[in-house]
Amino acid sequence: MGQLGRPLIILTLEGAILAVIVFALMVWLVPHPIRWFRIVAVIALLISLIPDLMLGLGGDARRTGSAMVGPFSRFGSIFFPAQQAGGRPPGGPTPGQALPGLPWNQVLVLMLLHTAVAVVCVVLLTTLTREPDPRRDVVSTAGNI
Repeated sequence: MGQLGRPLIILTLEGAILAVIVFALMVWLVPHPIRWFRIVAVIALLISLIPDLMLGLGGDARRTGSAMVGPFSRFGSIFFPAQQAGGRPPGGPTPGQALPGLPWNQVLVLMLLHTAVAVVCVVLLTTLTREPDPRRDVVSTAGNI
């Protein structure tokens, strides 16, 4: 499954870094940033699943799904260049040829990976950045007197 190679790593890093940047901006600019970040994160996750679904449909939908992710892949390849330069891999479809859809089990794996990364980012950013509750840190010393 070629989608689980280098492109997935690059896109995952880009998404996680973008989540941190958006969270930092929201903390700086928005009242109740944790609540709003969770809302924005759910919307971003749903949007990120659209290209995955389109990959499963095949044909023009698959081309459109790939084109939606293309700018992010090209941006990431600036920082993580491929080991060897070259053109289209042998046996791949030519520009006018119809593309078959990915098997749905692979599409579901991609969607599950998107969801897992989103959950990790949201949970870590919204729980590790909170101020500790001073009431929870109070240790009862009444029994030690």
